[in-house]
Amino acid sequence: MTRSPQHSADAEKGLIGACLRDNLRFFEIGDSVLPADFYVVAHRVVWTAMLRMFAKGKPIDLVTLAGETQAVHVAANASGKDRPITEYEELGGAKYLAQLWDEAPVVGNAKHYADIVRHKAMLREIYHVGNDLLAKGDDPTTNPDELVEDAAKSLFDVQQRTFSRKAVSLSVSVKECMASLDRKASGLVDTVKSGWYELDNLCGGFHRGELIVLAARPSVGKTVVALNIANYVASLDGRVLFASLEQSREDLASRLICMSMRVDSHKMRQGRMSEYEKSVVCEQANFLSGYGENLHIDDAGGQTVAHINMTARRQKMRQGLDLLIVDYMQLMKPADHSGTRNDQVAAISAGLKQIAKDLHIPVLALSQLSRGGSSRGANAEPELTDLRDSGAIEQDADTVIMIHTTAEPGQEPPDIQEIFLLVRKQRNGPRGRARLNFHRKFFKIENFAMQSPRFMQQSDFKGADYAVGSRDQ
Repeated sequence: MTRSPQHSADAEKGLIGACLRDNLRFFEIGDSVLPADFYVVAHRVVWTAMLRMFAKGKPIDLVTLAGETQAVHVAANASGKDRPITEYEELGGAKYLAQLWDEAPVVGNAKHYADIVRHKAMLREIYHVGNDLLAKGDDPTTNPDELVEDAAKSLFDVQQRTFSRKAVSLSVSVKECMASLDRKASGLVDTVKSGWYELDNLCGGFHRGELIVLAARPSVGKTVVALNIANYVASLDGRVLFASLEQSREDLASRLICMSMRVDSHKMRQGRMSEYEKSVVCEQANFLSGYGENLHIDDAGGQTVAHINMTARRQKMRQGLDLLIVDYMQLMKPADHSGTRNDQVAAISAGLKQIAKDLHIPVLALSQLSRGGSSRGANAEPELTDLRDSGAIEQDADTVIMIHTTAEPGQEPPDIQEIFLLVRKQRNGPRGRARLNFHRKFFKIENFAMQSPRFMQQSDFKGADYAVGSRDQ
């Protein structure tokens, strides 16, 4: 027995009839329903004709619509697509339009009919996606990682159909702009702050929908910088997902405890702490548990873009998500092993950028720098040309931040080290640098001279600015 796909012929007829009787209804909802949303093919022909008339600025009534529908017939004949014509004519042609007019139910229910038509169309799309996945799953040559990614994207595309944007007047846009300025003045900003005044002053925080690349040479402190940001955002009730491909979640938790209570990481790792230090660690562990649900760590090995994509989507649906951190790009497993390394990293970079756009969150992706920059000098500042494996990283990134230290190569760095975050690219802002203090024993990074009254007076950012932007935006 063949199952009929989800549809409601009555809702389709009610929608067309209501819009025929009252053109204002069509102007309000016409762009939110596509011809393909109609299951009855004849209704697609009629709706296509109505859209064409609307685009030409013509009034829509029985006489004008019959003529435009005939034009659609001619176009379909020219392309050899005769099924819409046949079905439309079998239903009665122009007489069928009159029937839709006569049988039109309550005109005020047009939006309700449109919702039914769209929802039924979405169910059919989901059904088709499921069938497609089943067919691909039966193919032994199918790459499972690509299949998972295709499934996530296909379902997300269906979900996006529920969000429609319409043109608004300038007065509405100005009001929205002023409301945004008021939110920023109150600390309710739409960006995610790092907690470091100079960096936030330069970049305005991490913007939603953007890919931020944090790059450095090996062992300079990429993970430490990212973990300090994650800890700060989570402490302000922001939701963070940390995809760690290099270190275990136990190692990251240990670092979080050290940076929060200034416990010597070396002593903690070796278990040589005093009783007082142990009590401090236990106290901080309990404190971290208070906001620990805000920071989730995925330390699975060989993560792909598809894996991170699914984890992030699940996190956003369940608890919300304000920031995704990936540590780091070159350790991610490519979906396609046949291409060059440059092609693989380019695909990973593009995939992370797409996640940022789709989920409307900032993605902070860590990246290795090549050692080629050392040819400019042992302590030369890194440049964009030093990005490792692919120039596509620079192209996809909205912001590129590079870590630079003043430590001499081969020498043991001091316990408190001065580091710089160099903003080498910012698509919507200036380049510059942020000066920070790195407490190596504690994995703690703080604002440089953060207690200086002169610095606080010069900074445009006050304490209230350091809040996580609304995740509902």
